[in-house]
Amino acid sequence: MAGNIIAAPLAGAGAQKQAQGVITQLGAYSLQYANTLAAGKSLLIPVSGTNFYVVASTGTLVIQPVGSDAGSYDPGTGEDLGKSGGSFTKLTITNPNQSQPVSFTVFIGTNEFIDKRLILVLGSTIALLQKTAPTLNLGANIFNVIAGNNKLFTGTALPGGRKQIVIHNLGGPIPGTGDTLLVYDFNNNLFDSIPYGPPWTVESSDYFRVNNPNIVTVSMNAGEIYWGT
Repeated sequence: MAGNIIAAPLAGAGAQKQAQGVITQLGAYSLQYANTLAAGKSLLIPVSGTNFYVVASTGTLVIQPVGSDAGSYDPGTGEDLGKSGGSFTKLTITNPNQSQPVSFTVFIGTNEFIDKRLILVLGSTIALLQKTAPTLNLGANIFNVIAGNNKLFTGTALPGGRKQIVIHNLGGPIPGTGDTLLVYDFNNNLFDSIPYGPPWTVESSDYFRVNNPNIVTVSMNAGEIYWGT
């Protein structure tokens, strides 16, 4: 069932009235709490459980169970205090963004299982379907990325779209010294970094730009697997 839960804004300079959140009971031992937090604001939620999980959020949240340390959490992340015998009776949730509000839904439960086969996005349910089809390996190629230059992987080599990309940083003149590569997404946001060492693998059809920010040329071995038609 659904209803309101009173969330108390934490006192402090510039404190303002906080809207009541919405709680949805999922079963005897679990529920979801949804609300929107103004920029830089915190609220205290009187809910009990042994684990919590950020189901959906428009930004990073800082969550602190009463009596425990605070941590930063993005959608798909959480903590299970029950594994070490812990529990909580309240959660403090903070929006660390000082310029933008954040809307979120948090799962709170008293069992250890969190079902990741569904993503609940701010009140709606989206089923994730696993695509199954033949795949095509385009083979691996070695690229020498000159200092300050980029190598683009658009994910559009075949109509079916890319399934997976694998990049192995082979290093520079002295492997492991000043040769980390940076990965950017389509919006020019830093996505990840690829140090010299084990291959970097991502299941994604998205555009990636691999940048060499170093003062030496860095070599990499890159391969892509595409869905067949």
